[in-house]
Amino acid sequence: MHQMIGTVEALWRYPVKSLLGEPCPSLHVESRGVAGDRLYAVRDQEGKFGSGKNTRRFRKIDGLFDFRSLYRDDAPIIVFPDGTEQDALHPETARALSQYLQQPVTVAREAEIPHHDAAPVHIITSAGLDALRRAFPDTGIDERRFRPNLLLRVDGDEPIEHHWVGRQLKIGGVVLEITELAERCVMTTFAQADLPRVPSLLKHLADAYRMNFGVYAKVLQGGRLDLQNEVELL
Repeated sequence: MHQMIGTVEALWRYPVKSLLGEPCPSLHVESRGVAGDRLYAVRDQEGKFGSGKNTRRFRKIDGLFDFRSLYRDDAPIIVFPDGTEQDALHPETARALSQYLQQPVTVAREAEIPHHDAAPVHIITSAGLDALRRAFPDTGIDERRFRPNLLLRVDGDEPIEHHWVGRQLKIGGVVLEITELAERCVMTTFAQADLPRVPSLLKHLADAYRMNFGVYAKVLQGGRLDLQNEVELL
């Protein structure tokens, strides 16, 4: 059964993993995921990639959310807290980052293993965000806390996407298969830009959704995504 469920409300890309990203009017999707998404990462002197958590591959590095990343003519740019823009791959940028983060770091392009946490594409819905806004009415809650590639405008008052695991979405000419729920970490609670720190958010996600919010997807058919594309649940 095919069901028209909503539209694309926002599209995001994060050129450098764990830095703030850029909203986009359109994105190109390929088997790896969104073109250019998390293609670069801050790497410490032990070869681990900067993140909001510690794992076998990632290391928690405080201060990454003070920076924003974007592309200019396909070149990755890092925007420093003072608004200065620097070429992400220039040696001077690595020196400035190291000084700010108080440890030696470089910016590395992805090699054989993708920088994604779990899957190529990350999706949340307006219905899920509305549920959180009811729980935290006086706190800034928007998609930036969850760093999705797609925010979908759908009817409902809960994270309806949690029921889509195993289903497919057709958006324009793109077909995505929802593979798993997105397990959240402490990064969702961090302050960023004009959003305040919300330390109680993670406990709420644990109590209400077993620490999950949003879904991950793999790409079955690539192509272009645009704002206001209709979304069909297959």
